[in-house]
Formats: sequence, structure tokens, C-alpha cells
Amino acid sequence: MMKKHLSMAMAFLLATVTLFGGLFVANRSASAATLSFGAAEDFYMDGGVKQEDGLLKVRQLKASGGSEVDSNTIVSYLRFNVTGVTGTVTAANLKLFVENSGDPAFRVYGATGSSLSPLPTGTLLYSETSPYPTYGYHTWATFDLSSLITGNGSYVVVIKGTNGVSDVHFHSSDSTTSTWRPTLEVTTSGTDTTPPGTVTGLSAGATTSSAVALSWTAPSDNIGVTGYEVVYRTDSTAITSGNWSSATLASPQPTGTPKPAGQTESFTVSNLSSNTTYRFSVRAKDAAGNLSTTAATNVTATTTGTNTAPSQITGFTKGAVTNTTVAFTWTAPTNPGLPTDHYEIRYRTDGNNVTDANWSSSTAASPQPSGTSTSFTVSNLTANTTYKFAIRAYDSDGLYSPASANQTATTTNTTPPPSGCTVNIANTVSQVFGGSGTNTSTKVYLNLSKNGGEVVCIDPGTRGKLEFKGIQGKAGSPVIIKNGAGTNGNGVVTINNNDAGYAIHVTSDDTTGDASKYFRLTGTGSTANYGFNIANHYLNAGVTGSALVIRGGSTNYEVDHIEVSSTKGTNPDHSGDSWAGFLLKSDPSCDMTYNYGNFTQYDTLLHDNYIHDTGAEGIYLGFNNYNGTMKDCDNDASHVAETRVYPHPLIGVRVYNNITENTGYDGIQIAGAVSDVEVYNNRIVNYGVRGTSSQNNGLQINSGTTGRFYNNLIQNNLSSSVNVGSAISNLGRGDEYFYNNILIRPGDDGIYSRDDRDNKNPADTYYDDSPIHFANNTIIYPGFDSGGVGDGIDFNNTALVGSTFRNNIVVLPTTGTHQGIHDGSNMLADSFNVVTTTISSLNFVNAAADNYHLTSSSTSAKDQGTNVSSLGITTDYDGNSRPYNSTYDIGAFEYRP
Repeated sequence: MMKKHLSMAMAFLLATVTLFGGLFVANRSASAATLSFGAAEDFYMDGGVKQEDGLLKVRQLKASGGSEVDSNTIVSYLRFNVTGVTGTVTAANLKLFVENSGDPAFRVYGATGSSLSPLPTGTLLYSETSPYPTYGYHTWATFDLSSLITGNGSYVVVIKGTNGVSDVHFHSSDSTTSTWRPTLEVTTSGTDTTPPGTVTGLSAGATTSSAVALSWTAPSDNIGVTGYEVVYRTDSTAITSGNWSSATLASPQPTGTPKPAGQTESFTVSNLSSNTTYRFSVRAKDAAGNLSTTAATNVTATTTGTNTAPSQITGFTKGAVTNTTVAFTWTAPTNPGLPTDHYEIRYRTDGNNVTDANWSSSTAASPQPSGTSTSFTVSNLTANTTYKFAIRAYDSDGLYSPASANQTATTTNTTPPPSGCTVNIANTVSQVFGGSGTNTSTKVYLNLSKNGGEVVCIDPGTRGKLEFKGIQGKAGSPVIIKNGAGTNGNGVVTINNNDAGYAIHVTSDDTTGDASKYFRLTGTGSTANYGFNIANHYLNAGVTGSALVIRGGSTNYEVDHIEVSSTKGTNPDHSGDSWAGFLLKSDPSCDMTYNYGNFTQYDTLLHDNYIHDTGAEGIYLGFNNYNGTMKDCDNDASHVAETRVYPHPLIGVRVYNNITENTGYDGIQIAGAVSDVEVYNNRIVNYGVRGTSSQNNGLQINSGTTGRFYNNLIQNNLSSSVNVGSAISNLGRGDEYFYNNILIRPGDDGIYSRDDRDNKNPADTYYDDSPIHFANNTIIYPGFDSGGVGDGIDFNNTALVGSTFRNNIVVLPTTGTHQGIHDGSNMLADSFNVVTTTISSLNFVNAAADNYHLTSSSTSAKDQGTNVSSLGITTDYDGNSRPYNSTYDIGAFEYRP
């Protein structure tokens, strides 16, 4: 999924929507005008429940025969208020920003009306037909509403799906990124040529050495004033409409919503020189870009004293990061003039650095640090969001320092669970049901409301296996299952179990049929790093299994701060080993319950877990053979597997901040994750310790999977006698991005990639031959234990067109047969890479200690790369912005002095 960034022009236009109350002019000519509007109201309905979570979602599943399944229908609603139309409407387009990609067909309905209550049905405007268009991740989707929008008024739009192929999520007006919100663009044949009236009552007030306060009376306009232009001169020439363009525009200009005609406007012109006489004038402007025909009467004022702006702040450094805060420290600036009066920290979430040029359009932190501070924690941020920060110092005259160097920080997605407990589960309890029933010493029935919000606390201490059945919350309000804090606040639930196929099991209720969904299993109920510890879960008396098992149609769940400390036995030949740390999937079957088309696993979040010393995989997510598996469905005497069944897809996957160590098989394995997938910031060390071929890779990406895989550290410290595989083995479906990964001593290839499309799911049309991109990876000594064979990247995806390999560092062993890149398909663009057998030539900080940061002497990598921001790559492994200077560096790290 390629993250595409808006052009500066588009970003400016959308910013103007926010500035002036939802209306701006994107384009004016002598014969046409285009007005743009933000949504006055929007949301989606999921199962009859109104949802407002920053997204607009659409899903329409089909039962056999083509009838709609109402309980699985998700519909989006939007309302727009159109004003300022003075001519004939010639075009109207709704633009929505795509958050997860897909290719459903849409049906769009429209109606006039000022309310979305009751929910409108509307008139069908159009319905997409096969071949259905594909809506790409982080791109704009445009819908023609010309048959609905006829002029000024209120309009509602209803969006449904029709083909049941996949979901699409758009950003709503609640999106934390303002430039991604829905926009209605209305083009008219007429032009507003009437300018606003002349500004009157212009006067100058208080002055400092760098600023002058102005005020004036707001004029009228035939449609409405949308802003003002303030200019000045320092000579004796009067400012008029005729010489307006030769005057200097004040910087910054006035912002905010203009006041009604006749009221007093005020604005302080800043960034002026001390002891200087200025002549000011003001003109009003409207949405069409018309300026007042006549400039306001001039007013003069003289700034005071002599002053010099503070120097640029140095040492602006990021500290602790939480889900809503980022801490900073800095060195107080040198102020040649007045002392620092206050500081201002601003930030952006659009991927652009905060600079002096865009300072006014960047978001100011609230609250702000005082003038005596050299440390401050920015609060009120959004979880799981990447921010760019900069700081300025201001003196009492309003002079300010240049914007500091930027700091990048990504807030965590770990929201603390609610305090207190709805119910406590004793150590004697082995089964917890979401439904109703009679409690016993081993069974507890929660009688959940299915509205979410309940907090289930597991008593700390050592206990046996624990099973959850039919645990249901709802979107935005999950059921929280956490460890109890204990009397000393650091309570840990330790599970010792070796007589069942699981230590913790989450599944459906076999009595009610309720699947588990909208829940969070978290070990953050105490001060311990991992509030759940599954220890010594290994084979006993012929029973084997995994430590944490989630299946039975479970969906929309989060698992975090869990430690799996062993699923290994004590036998050197591994005969007593159990299975994976996490096993998270619902297998396909002959009854089709959890097969493709009948079930989709949504929104799976796995983060901040520690899984080590396992008999098989660390994390096993999704069914391995997305292309289908054969089953004996007629159950005759021959028991021949004659029917191919297809597993369910996963949509919305986030796997991050996990640690796996000493895993018998793959560190992390993912399959069937078809859309909206990100795997990042994981640490995978010593994978495939059993040496089993095809089960011994660090990150294993199996069939059906797409997504972004970045900022992962995958490291092998085992003896070369162990048959360790590739750091990343990719058998996915294309449309994949691998970047900022550090891959150290893989036993085979750094990244192995090939097609795995035999017997692909015929109902899944996503296989569109989208390319794979490899950028800014650092790969050290591939082929460490494979008999002298192993490449940096071994690429064999013969069906894909347009794949690229850029800005990668590959350090090859000095013995054996290796290539930096082996392009078995002869289709890969290979450029701006460093391939060498001499690691010293790269002048890393400390290669002997596996520190592969660049130094000032890393001349073969520093400032030698190419711009890959079009792939959504604007930061490095540490989260620092790319590029630091004007050119990208090569490898996972961007050099910082």
C-alpha cells in the first residue's frame, strides 16, 4: 500500500477550507468558478449503530442468490451545505481520501435536506459495474454528484457497496489530518466579479520594536468577505490600489474567520525592524479572489528601540513518548536583544517538516512551555500518529528565532485500560463466558451487554489454563481483559500448563454460537512490563499446542504486553517441544463457517509482546495456505481430500513493537492479510533454531498478504552450523513495501521474494500484479550459514511489473557466491545501492557491535541516495526525517551529526 502525499497546492487549498469556515476558491477564470466545501456532518452505520471514529466505512456482503445481508451492511452518510453559488452548476465532485484500499463497487444515492436524522434513502445517482475500479491506499477517490447538486442548499449523500468483494475505508471530517477530510467541489459557469467594499477606520495602536497593532472596520461583500491583505512600505509613498503589488505583504497575514460587516477587526503586524517608520494599508478579499477596489486610507506608525531576534534553538531532543504525549528538552537560545519571553512548539502530521515558511499553518501545541523552560511535554496528541515538531523562542517584542531542527515522534497505540474492574477472575477459574449462566468455582459467566466497556481482571499469581468464550464488546468500546495489579502494584498472571492445546484460549461460545470480537487482552494492568507470563507450556502425555490461541471466528481484537517464556521441552532433539507462542487464525472447513466469503478477520493489533524459546513460530497469524487447502468433505471410506477450501482473509493488521527470540520456527509468520497491513518496529533475534527448512525464517510473509514492512530489526547470532533461513521470506501477493529494515547475518538471503499464486483463490480479485518496493534497508552478511550461498535480495516475482530496489546497503561475505541483488525476473529497477564485501569502507559507528548508524565519514552512503518519498518513506529506522540535508542517505539510517 503506497502512501501518497498531497501536493503543496492541494495541501494549501484544503488548509484554506479550515481557515475560512468551509468555503474556498480553488480555481477562477473568466467563465468558471470552483467552490469547495467540507462536510457539515458525516458518519457510518454498522449493524444499525452510528459510528464516528474518524473514518467512513462501506461494506455490502451478498448471500447466495444475490440478496443483501443487512446485518453485514455498513453504509456511510455525508451532508454538505453549499453556499456562494452565483452561476449555473456545471460539475460537482465528492472527493474522499482512502485509508484502506480495495475494489468494491459503489452505489451512490443523493437527496436534498439539512439533516441526516432520520437516515435518508435518497435517489440512486449511479452504480459501478464490472470491471470495478480499484481505490488505492492514501489516494483520492472521486464521485460525480453533478446530477444532485444544482445550486445553493443542503445535500445528503449515501454510499453503499454492491459487489461484496472487499471493504473500503475513507477519512471522515473527524480525521486527525485535516487535509484528508471529505471535500465537495462545485464548479459553476458564472463568476463573482463584485469586490468587497473599501476597508474603513484603519488605525494604529500599540507598537514594540518589531510589531504594530492595527484595527479597522469590516466592510461588506455581495457574498461574503473571506480574508484580508495587509501591506506596508517604509518610504513616503502612499499605498494605493494602483501600487499595491509593489508594497510588502505582512508576514504572517491575518487568519481566522472574518467578522460581519461593521464590526472591528484587529491584527498585529510582526517581524518588523526596530526604530523604523511604516506606512500600512488593508484590503478585503472574497472567495473569488476579488480585492477591495480601493485600498484603505494609509496609517503610519514607528517601531521602538533597537532589538535583535533570538538565535535558533539547538539541542531540541525527543524524550519519552506515550500514546498522547512526547517529551522534549533543548538548550536555551542566545538572545542578543531582550530575554526569552516564551517558547512555541508546533507540529505537523502530513509528513512535512515544520519550517518558518509553514509555521503559521502548523499546529501549535496546547499548552505551551514558559519562557524559563528548557524541557516540556507536549500533550493532547493522538495515539499511533507520526508527528514532526519544531520550536521557536520569542522575546517580549515579538521577535522570534528561526524554527529549530525537526524532531519526529510516533505516539504509541497503547491506551491504558480503564482503572478498576467490572469483575475479578480467581485462579481456580478455567473458563470465562461472555453470555449468561450459573457460576461455579471453575466457570464464570459475565452476562456482557455487548456494548463494551467491561473490565475483566485476572487475579495475579500462578494458575492453570484459561479459556474465554463469546467475549463481545463493540467498536470503539472493547471488553478489556487484563491482569490484576495485586497488593504491591506489580501483579503478574503466570500460567503454567502442559496438559492442553493452549495456555490461554479465546474462541466462540459453543452453546450460543457467539464469536469473540471487540476485545483487548492486555498485560498493562500493573507496573510489570508483561502482566501475563505463559511459562513451561510444552508437550506432555501426547498433548501439544500453542501458548496463546485465538480462533473460532474471533475478530477486531488487540493483544499486548504478553510474555511467552517457553513452549519448548527439555529434549535436545526437540521431541518434547510444543508449538507456537501465538496461534491466531480460524481454519477453513467443509462447513464453510470461517471460509473465504463467509468470514473476514478485521482489525488485528499485536504489539509490545515478548515471545521467546518457542518450539515453533513466535507469532503465527492467519491460515498458511491462502491459496486453498484440500479437505475430505464427503467423508467417505477412502478419506481422499477432494475439495479445495479457501481460508478467510484478514483486513486491518498492525504488528509492531514485539520481540521474538530463540523461536524454533519463524519469528513472525503472517498469511492471508490482504489489505491495510503494517508490520513495523519489531525485534526478531535468533529465529529458526530447530534448523527446519522452510520453517526457519525471521519474518515469513505467506500467500495472500500485502502491506508495508518497515523498521524491523532481524538478527541472527547463532552458530553457522544451525540451518537458519532468510531474514525476510516473502511469498505475498505484491503491492508490498520493505524499507528501513536492519537484517543482520541471515542464514540465507536478506530478503527472499517469489510468487506464490498456484491455485489462487478465484473469488479474490486483488491479485493485480502490483509491484514490490525495497528501499533503505541495511543487510549485513547474507548467507551466513548456507554453505556460502545467499543474496542481499533474491527476487523471483515474475508476475510483477514496476518493482524497485533503491537506497539499500548490502555487505556481502568475503567467501562464497553472493549477489547484492539477484533479479531472477529481470524486471527490477536497481539503482542508488551500495554493495560491498568491505564493511570498513562504510565507516559505520561500530560495526563490530552491530551499530550500523552512519558517520560523517560514511561518504559512500551519506547523501548518495535518491528521493523515495513517493513510496511514503520520509523517516528512517530511528524515526528521524529523511532527508536530513537535501539528499537521501543510503541504508536504514539517515546520518545525523
